[in-house]
Amino acid sequence: MVCPRCIETVARIFKENGFEVESVKLGEVTVTQHPDATQIEKLSEQLHKGGFELLTDRKSKIAGQIKSEIIRLVHHSGEQLLQVNLSEHLSSLIGADYSAISTLFSSAEGITIENYVTLFKNYIRD
Repeated sequence: MVCPRCIETVARIFKENGFEVESVKLGEVTVTQHPDATQIEKLSEQLHKGGFELLTDRKSKIAGQIKSEIIRLVHHSGEQLLQVNLSEHLSSLIGADYSAISTLFSSAEGITIENYVTLFKNYIRD
């Protein structure tokens, strides 16, 4: 979720499903109650229709965190990304060694972190 409209859409989907939304940030929604399996399935379907993905397993959550942080850095910081040591930054954010993070990301997404950064930079330039 990058733009305010995305945040509004995600918040609306959760509210329409009976959740009290505490906050919606890039790649993260905080609600007051835990959804059950049926609610998760319904949320997942509705989010998917809106172009979003519900991440529920640990590996997907970490890959999602990495993607969200890259989006935030590239989209909101522009050329400042060049001043950030991405491997150190992501290691600090996730709390794990970069090689482990990189391996996890590649297995979850089928692309390296470096290639993802390049693709996203090219995407926002177009």
